[in-house]
Amino acid sequence: MFFSFVGFFRMEAGTLEASNCDIVSWFDRVSTNAGVAQRETLRRIIELNHGVEYLKEWLGDIDAKEMDACEIESLYTSLVPLVSHADLEPYIRRIADGDISPILTQHPITTLSLSSGTTEGRQKFVPFTRHSSQTTLQIFRLAAAYRSRVYPTRDGGRILEFIYSSKRFKTKGGLTAGTATTHYYASEDFKIKQEKTKAFTCSPHEVISSGDYKQTTYCHLLLGLFFRDEVEFITSTFAYSIVQAFVSFEELWKEICKDIKEGNVSSRITLPKMRKAVLDIVKPNPILASKIKAVCEDLQGSDWYGLVPKLWPNAKYVYSIMTGSMQPYLKKLRHHAGSLPLVSADYGSTESWIGVNLDPSLPPENVTFSVMPTFSYFEFIPLYRQNQDSSSGSVDFIEDEPVPLSQVKVGQEYEIVLTTFTGLYRYRLGDVVEVSGFHNGTPKLNFICRRKLILAVNIDKNTEKDLQLVVERGSELLSNHRAELVDFTSSAEVVRQPGHYVIYWEIKGEVEESVLFECCREMDASFVDHGYVVSRRTNSIGPLELCIVERGTFKKILDHFIGNGAALSQFKTPRCTSDRMLLRILDLCTVKRPLKLKRLDKVKAHVAQTHFSLQTPKHSTLHFLTEKKNKKTMSSPTLLTPTSKLKLLLPVIAKPNSTVPPTYPTPPPAFAADDEEYVKGTSDVISKVRSTINVDKNDPNVATEVAELRDTSNSWVAKHRREKSLLGRASFRLSAVSVHYISFGPKAPIPAKRKARILEEMDTAEKALSRGR
Repeated sequence: MFFSFVGFFRMEAGTLEASNCDIVSWFDRVSTNAGVAQRETLRRIIELNHGVEYLKEWLGDIDAKEMDACEIESLYTSLVPLVSHADLEPYIRRIADGDISPILTQHPITTLSLSSGTTEGRQKFVPFTRHSSQTTLQIFRLAAAYRSRVYPTRDGGRILEFIYSSKRFKTKGGLTAGTATTHYYASEDFKIKQEKTKAFTCSPHEVISSGDYKQTTYCHLLLGLFFRDEVEFITSTFAYSIVQAFVSFEELWKEICKDIKEGNVSSRITLPKMRKAVLDIVKPNPILASKIKAVCEDLQGSDWYGLVPKLWPNAKYVYSIMTGSMQPYLKKLRHHAGSLPLVSADYGSTESWIGVNLDPSLPPENVTFSVMPTFSYFEFIPLYRQNQDSSSGSVDFIEDEPVPLSQVKVGQEYEIVLTTFTGLYRYRLGDVVEVSGFHNGTPKLNFICRRKLILAVNIDKNTEKDLQLVVERGSELLSNHRAELVDFTSSAEVVRQPGHYVIYWEIKGEVEESVLFECCREMDASFVDHGYVVSRRTNSIGPLELCIVERGTFKKILDHFIGNGAALSQFKTPRCTSDRMLLRILDLCTVKRPLKLKRLDKVKAHVAQTHFSLQTPKHSTLHFLTEKKNKKTMSSPTLLTPTSKLKLLLPVIAKPNSTVPPTYPTPPPAFAADDEEYVKGTSDVISKVRSTINVDKNDPNVATEVAELRDTSNSWVAKHRREKSLLGRASFRLSAVSVHYISFGPKAPIPAKRKARILEEMDTAEKALSRGR
């Protein structure tokens, strides 16, 4: 039988509890029989779209009604090819231009979704149907049912939702186009969701749909505080939106208090419909305004720590997508959330919802997503990380043949392939996931990275996750100087040779250039990808560049995307970009950039002697040039679009090379009696890694064990990193390897292959230590 969920949209449950039990029972049934549900889902898709142009090209006139589900699955996966969006784009373009023949689906497609465009630098059209909004409603209800078990909320409470619609437009053929979130917020299913979950957003439709994210954010904050005692939780599509809203609040709170006191709306709100809708709600409340003012004055003294629970005393948690490119915002989000738990939202894309978070008590770093086996037909391409050599520059993984959902293996990495009800057939999503286990018969996935977000120059391959770990390591030094990293991105510079990585940071606070130099050096040393390490050693990849951009740069990038049709609800800062417009914005706003060296043998000896890495020589930038005198030249408009005229940066003038010949460090001597402390400390780190890596993830002490390992490793590195006699020794490569393990946090056991690699590195370090190296 087909495990349909459509009936749930017509269900009239007597109570919210009964409704929650029903939907949880439904998911238990379909997840227990996930393989059967998947085959029936594929059968249903093929039956509904029998005879469409695209399927006829590959399947001919085969009638799915005359075949069983297993035969359909075998035939479909053997005849229909794997495709990317580029392969389907000509078909989707015809639909957008008004071709009403059954091209991809039998039912006419009247709406198209736009992807965010932050991954590849351009937005893509994706078919959107009623099924799209129904699955959104279904997964929201299912996730809410599981959250209510851990964090029960009051019926009739409110949600402070930082949600945003963009302007919709008509294509050449008259179809409505806009972001998927915009379509959903305009749908009946969004209203149904509030009725079914008995929780209502603070803001009316006129605020959500305004199209001006700055005015919308102000009204969200104003109304959220007006209803502060009724707010049950705070949410947004992405963590970024919540962070930017609260950062804005730090500047807006006095104005908002004034509006609440007077029952008015700031003059900054200029859109008539939104202004009227808010004025219809907000009434004068001087007592409430006084309370909020007192809280804000107190929060200023603690740098706004715990803002959420202090301003919304009845809020139970903060809920948003916090994985992938959102992870760098967790530190700031935790700062604002204080003691409130952060709950990761579910896993989806513009093309389809994929998995639901069934364990909301887990921290975002450890969240898994259980695949929804009736939403789409899923296949998984096994991916194997290869040992990179000179022949591996164009391939980031070795691929195997796709397998169905029922055949995935725990610990294996895969790329997801979708077949959807909306006309995408064997569509490569580009997401890399790892199977961490099963909920009944459906796999639980860890999101690893976007496959196309690869930072590469030569034979190196560093993913978005690799970059995040490196930036996290480098930015730790900022906290000791009353500064913090606001946001970051990167690019691969391949025009100037040797090619190298460029990382752009926006920083809050003042930091001396010597500290930034240390941050740059720390990042360059923290890449553990073998291709990068080898290429740095041979100078086929040059020193990493760290460029500091002026405050507000990443808001200008946001404005650029929104000015080109994106919605804040779908915006994700691209972590690696080759987009020329973005790079122009970044270069225009750069206020500190490094002086690049042409060859590693130009590095001064004292720099080489104070560097540690994974068996590489010193390879970071020497120093920064502060371009304060060029500040006016580098200022940029609030909104940059492709038609903006950008001023050119003045060139950075390198200091002349010294005529004094460089000196080089001598090879480290064999261990002497005074090396005993180093030997003991190194042995302690090796022992601690080995014991911690084998801790069961259900052990209540796992987080403590990992924290102790972090402290042991960091203390060891800090103590010995500047001892000249120790640099270059094979045993000191442990400095990178131990951090590579720590980066997984309290998540044990880690994947088998990574565990084996780390243990192998421990053995290598121990042998080197015993030989005095």
